[in-house]
Amino acid sequence: MNNQRDSGVTWWGRNTVFLSLLPFVVLVTSWLYAACNAPNGTMFEISTVNVTADRTRVAVGETVHFACSVTTTNPGFEGELGISWSGAGVAGFGSFLTNEFKTAGTETITATVSGTPTNGPCDKSNTVTVAVVRIADMTYRWGGHDWMPLAATNYVPVGATVEFLAIPEPAGDWPAGKPAWSVASGGSTGSMTFVSAGYRDVTAECGNSITAAMCVIQMDIDPVETNVCWHMTNQVEIVVTNSYAPGGITWSGTNGLAVLSASDTRLVFTPTNSIPTAYVVRAAADGWTNCFVDCTVTVYKVDIEQTNVFSGAGTSNNVLLSLTADSTTNTTWSLEPDLGSNGVRFADSSNGIGVATTAVGTNVWVWPGTIGTTYVIRAAATEFTNCFDETTNVVLKIDMVTPAGDPVNAAVQSGAGQNEFTYSTASPGVLTMNLKAHVTPSGVANQIKDQCLFTVDTIAGSTLAWDAANPGGKPTASGDDLLATVTFTGLPANNTAFGNKKAAVYFNACKQDEENYEVFFPRDVATHPGGVAADPNWFYYWGQVYVNANVQYLAAAGVGRTPAMTAWTYNAVPSKTLIEIGSGHPAKYKSYGIGEEASGIDRYIMTVIHEEKHVAQIAAADALLPTSGADSFRFGWSWNQATHNHWTKGPDGQWGVAAVDDDGNSTVDDAAVVPPFEPGNGDDISLDHATWPWWPNTWALPGGVYATIHPIEGEAVKAADDAMNENDYAPQDWGDPGKSHKTVNKWDD
Repeated sequence: MNNQRDSGVTWWGRNTVFLSLLPFVVLVTSWLYAACNAPNGTMFEISTVNVTADRTRVAVGETVHFACSVTTTNPGFEGELGISWSGAGVAGFGSFLTNEFKTAGTETITATVSGTPTNGPCDKSNTVTVAVVRIADMTYRWGGHDWMPLAATNYVPVGATVEFLAIPEPAGDWPAGKPAWSVASGGSTGSMTFVSAGYRDVTAECGNSITAAMCVIQMDIDPVETNVCWHMTNQVEIVVTNSYAPGGITWSGTNGLAVLSASDTRLVFTPTNSIPTAYVVRAAADGWTNCFVDCTVTVYKVDIEQTNVFSGAGTSNNVLLSLTADSTTNTTWSLEPDLGSNGVRFADSSNGIGVATTAVGTNVWVWPGTIGTTYVIRAAATEFTNCFDETTNVVLKIDMVTPAGDPVNAAVQSGAGQNEFTYSTASPGVLTMNLKAHVTPSGVANQIKDQCLFTVDTIAGSTLAWDAANPGGKPTASGDDLLATVTFTGLPANNTAFGNKKAAVYFNACKQDEENYEVFFPRDVATHPGGVAADPNWFYYWGQVYVNANVQYLAAAGVGRTPAMTAWTYNAVPSKTLIEIGSGHPAKYKSYGIGEEASGIDRYIMTVIHEEKHVAQIAAADALLPTSGADSFRFGWSWNQATHNHWTKGPDGQWGVAAVDDDGNSTVDDAAVVPPFEPGNGDDISLDHATWPWWPNTWALPGGVYATIHPIEGEAVKAADDAMNENDYAPQDWGDPGKSHKTVNKWDD
């Protein structure tokens, strides 16, 4: 405490004299009625005591300047008075006092004026009150909260505007300029917006100081939004960055995410094991329900159920591709490569033609087009195209290699491309087909072989059997080829079972390719299943093309003959309709050098027609000779006999000379069954042509070239020539060699 006394004060009369040179704030006047005695014996009285202070509210530790002024009834005697100061811890003399207040509270300072009394007390005093203020406490609030007392550490989120309130002791107004804040202020309050995380001190001072230790919590997250794909195998991190949360972080919203770890700085998860959906992953500062940051995580899943799909080129059997049930529904499909309108396209149905290169939805129909290659079909999340799944659509082009081509105009008898197949000469004959198909693109034949199937037409009456490695026509694979072996055992009974056939290859029950081939019998051996076992196959099967039940095979018959003509006798005659065809067939032949040259099946049929004419001639000639059945005419018209029976009775109406036993058999005018006999004697009339024996004279002779030989043969040759031409029956010749085999219309090829 500093105090001063000015002893040079003089008081005069009753006038009030102000001696202070300072701008005092407070003036206290006191009228004194005590009588004082001056040294010269003059009596005077103290009228007023005025006490002033430059401030009456100060901060602890601040200094206050006080002044005291006095007035007397007789001016000039003020100097005879003394001034003393008193108060809590205050002592001093003089008109002025300077005091530093170190303790908060309300202090009363008293100035006492004293003189030499005359006949009683000669002193008077006056007071001034000073409020010494300190900060008793501080509170704070933010974000709508009530005022909160300070703690050792006070937590607020970054970005919060915090108000601080200083509480004075004693209550009341603050001294001027107090409290002093380290932040923006407005009297009792200060405020600050915390824009960055960390520790910040906010201080208020009023003699003493109180500091609010603020911990600014910041929560930033990276990324704020992220899309991940379920197919990703790498780990995904959500990082709390540029943040300050001393109490730690709690993560939430992760149910369904495959979280590997979660710390105060990061959360790590794997998309592959997570449930595809949208998540709001929250990082919250512990203890602070409103201090958090969110990251929107969307786990997309695009998963095509089918992998490595195969389809057949050129078919309408479209492939269905579908997404798994947990895949995103907003998906766009695309394809590569784009080979134009003949390449793979998306279709609207299972069998529709595809036209689009993109499609939207959870499933699509894929039209295979006509080009065999490998396509990549992609399904991508429309909202996150980096999340996709792909499958290969291998569009197969399966082409038959064996059989293949045109068996008529480009016949192949063995190896790749074979399209003519002949039964073996063994009995029973076996027809073996080594089927082969080529698969495009390369490298997939073995993968799709179990989805493929060969088929061949049946051969009626022949037993079909697939090789043990090819049950039901299923192929094996060799490189890029599909292979299968099928056999037919036992030649069919009918000629129509041979000939044109079809072989096909299927993928997933859809035909990929179909080729023609032809089936033949070995012509010159006897392995057929019917008729006479020793008859050659050509005779057995050609006899079904031109049917005559009376035709038989007899090797010795040469080209052909009619036994009822060539082997006629008076004793016995073969069947009148029997025709014998011999080993002269099937070679090329020109009947008697004048007929149309024919070969193979056509030669055979022309021969039969030729012989049928002889059968007709026999029947017609027989009709010229009535018979009793026991006479010279019992077997009809004789052929190739030195003694013929081509007679009719003459004018005498009897055989031979009437009433004469011309043949000496003791029977007159009879017609014995064998020569010599009476017919032809006497006036009997010959029925033969004058030039051509055995040719009835009533029959017209053939003309032209056919007249150059005996009319029996000339007429037969003409009948065959008129009936047909060479190769008329070639399309029904399935012999090997033959006219449908190898070279068309060539009988020995």
